[in-house]
Amino acid sequence: MNELSTKVFEFDFQFILDNYLDRRLWKKKWLIFKYGNLEITVKIYLIDVVRSQVQLEVEAEYFGSGIDYWNRKSGWSFYLPLEKENINFIALQNKLVGTAIYCIESIETGIILYEKGYREAEELDEIARNNNVKVAKEILKKMKITNKKFC
Repeated sequence: MNELSTKVFEFDFQFILDNYLDRRLWKKKWLIFKYGNLEITVKIYLIDVVRSQVQLEVEAEYFGSGIDYWNRKSGWSFYLPLEKENINFIALQNKLVGTAIYCIESIETGIILYEKGYREAEELDEIARNNNVKVAKEILKKMKITNKKFC
């Protein structure tokens, strides 16, 4: 029996706000999503004292096969304001989800581009495009149309 298991963990922005200066958290990653061979983590990437914000990095990593080394990871970041009156937790949650989706899409693109069938389709597309250019040039030549007439 095949079972589908997805684990989604809630991320506590308030915890980060309360503890971002704790050095033990600076190298910590929080797992927020796990599905098959894909994991998404969040970590504190940067504390920006000038702008009063913490930069959080969202990183997706694919542990399966069918993808080259360079496309196994995708990471993007967003900012968490430190001034509590400027915080909208719903907007932050939406930003986190959107950033995670963007990371997943990036990895999916890498998987697709690595597929043999995709590379073959790209080659066939290039051949067809070149063929179409040849045919178009022949038609234009027969009609005695030059590039100068289009300028």
